[in-house]
Amino acid sequence: MSIRINHNTAALFVRHNLEQAGASLEKTVNRLSSGERITRAGDDAAGLANSQALRSEVRSLRQNIRNVNDGISVTSTIESALAGITNLLNRIRDLAISSGNVAMSDANRQINNEEARRLVEEIARMAASTEFNGRRLLDGSYANARVQTGASSGQYIAITIASMTTNILGAIATVTGSAPVSAAPIAGGGDLILNSYEVPASADDGVSTDLADASARAKATAINAVAGLTGVTAQAQPTILTGAAAGGGSLRAAGPDSLSINGVNLGDVDLAAGDATANLVTRINMIASQTGVTAALSGGAVVLTAEDGRNIQIEVTGAATVITGLDAQTRTGTVTLTSTKTINVGGALGLIGFDAAQAVTAVDPARALDKLDVASFDSAQRAIETVDAALKTVLSERAQIGSIQNRLDAIADSLAVMIENLSASDSRIRDADFALETARMTRDQILQNAAAAILTQANNMPRSVLDYLLQQ
Repeated sequence: MSIRINHNTAALFVRHNLEQAGASLEKTVNRLSSGERITRAGDDAAGLANSQALRSEVRSLRQNIRNVNDGISVTSTIESALAGITNLLNRIRDLAISSGNVAMSDANRQINNEEARRLVEEIARMAASTEFNGRRLLDGSYANARVQTGASSGQYIAITIASMTTNILGAIATVTGSAPVSAAPIAGGGDLILNSYEVPASADDGVSTDLADASARAKATAINAVAGLTGVTAQAQPTILTGAAAGGGSLRAAGPDSLSINGVNLGDVDLAAGDATANLVTRINMIASQTGVTAALSGGAVVLTAEDGRNIQIEVTGAATVITGLDAQTRTGTVTLTSTKTINVGGALGLIGFDAAQAVTAVDPARALDKLDVASFDSAQRAIETVDAALKTVLSERAQIGSIQNRLDAIADSLAVMIENLSASDSRIRDADFALETARMTRDQILQNAAAAILTQANNMPRSVLDYLLQQ
């Protein structure tokens, strides 16, 4: 073996290994002390970039959870206030119904009115004072408030609460067709439009014997089918037809003079003796359970009424000399529309008996809660309508808030799961494996100690040359 003294290559090689073992041990110690596999970009550049992106998203999601929880707090505050308003409205309704009691004196009604007015004032106070973090919630200003629910732009939920102020709450728009509904059914496809929504085709009302899909009852049902979209409800008004007995002759079930109402023949009716009109009324009412039509006397005339808005179909054979005004025909009823917002009617207005002047009907502020009065029977009846409209608005808002709360709860749960999954992904990329790092540290320590010991021996190798020379 050759021996050189100018360059101790063995020592250089050992020192290099010692430095490598020391550097590896330093990295291992850093990983164990920090708990992270990547302590600088040089450890894993791509892994560091992925890890930082995941951590950034986790931070955003944690802020989203705080946003969502704040949103839940806001909706809880709103819901609690609306629950209180609901209780007050129910009490006001009780007072209005009480004022309709025939046994109530004017003094009793005045006491009811005083209490009702105080309750209305409390609703006004709640609407004005309910707030969250300085922002009022029920005065109509809380509109399109957005809760950021995701880590990206555009991921939010908008919250809008209708005004609960008493000068608006309970006010309704109501309009009744100026004429009976037309004999044509609603065909759908834009035939009739309410508040920008198409009304579906009307169907057989199940009770009319002629034009059953064109009756006021059938059309009201079609309108109510989309009330959730339009905010407009419909009520078929009683169908009314007037006629009279001529005061002579008679009707026969089978003969030259016969009369049928909604497919039911009146049978034999003597109109020559006694009060002919009263006889006719009596006979019509005898078959009312079959026809759905009742009769009453009014100024010597016979007034036929179908309370449920079904059509009144009259079929006549002869009878021209014994009945007047009850010609062969099918009479339709009228429809009343009601809403807590402006009613806009488009399309063929005549389908529901409306004219051009009734195309737009605004909410009447005179019907609002702050004008409520139960001091008389008539005003109490109007108060019931006002309170019912107010309850409809409040309960609709409570339903909306409830759905938003449920949605926010679900989002919070989903965000928590996303944070858990993303954190786990970040951990797999960035966290140190302590079992592996401990094994590496042990190995590096052994290598370092061994290299240090061998380096001493390598440094002593050139001395052997000197020792040899000294012995010569």
